[in-house]
Amino acid sequence: MRLLKCVLATGLCWGLSGASQVYAQRADDPIQLTADFNEAGDLVVKAEKRRLGTYSAAIDFQNVQNLTVPSRYRVAIRSSGPLIVLKSRGYSQSTHCGWKSVFVLGDRSAKPDTSFIYRLPFSPARGATEVRFAQEDKSLFFHTAPPKNWAAFCFFLNRGDTVYAIRKGLVVEIKEQGTSETGKPGVVYTSDHNYVQVEHADGTIATYNVLEPGSVCVKLGDTVYPDTPLALVGSFDGTQYRVALTLHYITDRIFAKGNAYSYEHAFESIFINPVFATAHGNRMLVSQNRYTAVVAPELITKEMTKREMKARTEK
Repeated sequence: MRLLKCVLATGLCWGLSGASQVYAQRADDPIQLTADFNEAGDLVVKAEKRRLGTYSAAIDFQNVQNLTVPSRYRVAIRSSGPLIVLKSRGYSQSTHCGWKSVFVLGDRSAKPDTSFIYRLPFSPARGATEVRFAQEDKSLFFHTAPPKNWAAFCFFLNRGDTVYAIRKGLVVEIKEQGTSETGKPGVVYTSDHNYVQVEHADGTIATYNVLEPGSVCVKLGDTVYPDTPLALVGSFDGTQYRVALTLHYITDRIFAKGNAYSYEHAFESIFINPVFATAHGNRMLVSQNRYTAVVAPELITKEMTKREMKARTEK
């Protein structure tokens, strides 16, 4: 299952009237931080986004001389541009500043709409379909426990069934390289799944796990709707087909009294047990029950703009 994933990076900037930089970030980091001194001697830290979606960053400024820096700095990065200006203290001495940073996919200022009604991720033509809470399924974890408040669903489908988006959103991450390996007879294990991640308008992120390799039919940057097919359902062992769905958002971690602040663990994922539209009404799902999907027109068009509505009508 896809959980909170952090990317660590480091950097250094120093100088007087001009800046010399040494940036130790990797080429595939989602955010590139750079810094330059302005005419007043302040240090302007900038972000260059290299991936889609909103990222939250925690920056730990270190080895600071002649600059005023915050003790904790956490920010949501939605686009490239300046992040923060570190003011010069104006002393006649060299000025320098280093930093360490962590980046997490998600918006730390997300305000989830808990009243939102989602569609089920499979076709109404399937009829009643069993759902289980994935935290009850020990096959999803190996020597580790799921995070607190973890809520995930396994929908048991048939080979060739299509997985649909549950809500309008932006496709921000796709992985189609996961494979399973066979150990003892009848035992299949994997530490990597094929998945699609979609960011929604309220900052929540849906992750669709266990997809058939080569079947993903959306691209990074696509806008999807509740009737958009994403991929075919996958399997761990080639016999039992299911899609594992999580819905979460990112928030600032609150550190307990007496615990030191750690920028590496500045954020945490909060998982949501949402309300789904079913043939028997809108409701939260109960494990081991069976549900039939419904896709009413208002469910599909609820978040569409006027332009999107017009384009849909003209098709």
